[in-house]
Amino acid sequence: MNIWFVVGVSGAGKSHFSEYAAGHLGFFHYEIDQTPHNGITHFGLRTQWDKFLDEFEAGPLIKELTKRACMSGCPGAILSFPANLLPQITADHVEALRGKVRLIVLTGEPELCKRAFLQREQTTGRNYSASVWEAHNRPLYAVMDQKWISPFLLTVFDSGGGRKTVKELVDTVMGANSYLK
Repeated sequence: MNIWFVVGVSGAGKSHFSEYAAGHLGFFHYEIDQTPHNGITHFGLRTQWDKFLDEFEAGPLIKELTKRACMSGCPGAILSFPANLLPQITADHVEALRGKVRLIVLTGEPELCKRAFLQREQTTGRNYSASVWEAHNRPLYAVMDQKWISPFLLTVFDSGGGRKTVKELVDTVMGANSYLK
């Protein structure tokens, strides 16, 4: 069973990455980031999620996702989370997922992610501002600087500031050993 949890800063492309990966791999995709709604509740995973988040017990959540994948004929599942999950994840959560879930933390230079976020906001008409990005995302870089999370970071921009293709990013994850497979 392949289960991926995709989290990261706003503007890194979590939803786009997850949609592509799900289609490419035949997985089902749950978009947990459903502002202003709560995707965990929407998809009926509240009890299992709370057990994981509050008690570090991933078993019930993994069992439910595995069951849903089997029932839908999919070989796996991808859940893409809002950026605000990142400061809630601890090393204990990561340990609870070890061997069961691929944790993928999408990141990039702050100014590049902020620019991508602002472009998306303009396109969608939601129009959140740069100050919203700063308030909700700048602090996440301190979380991503912690040693225990570094093996799961995946930079979405190349050295020239261009966005890597989602195919390149998925291929990187598929070839990596550091994503809790």
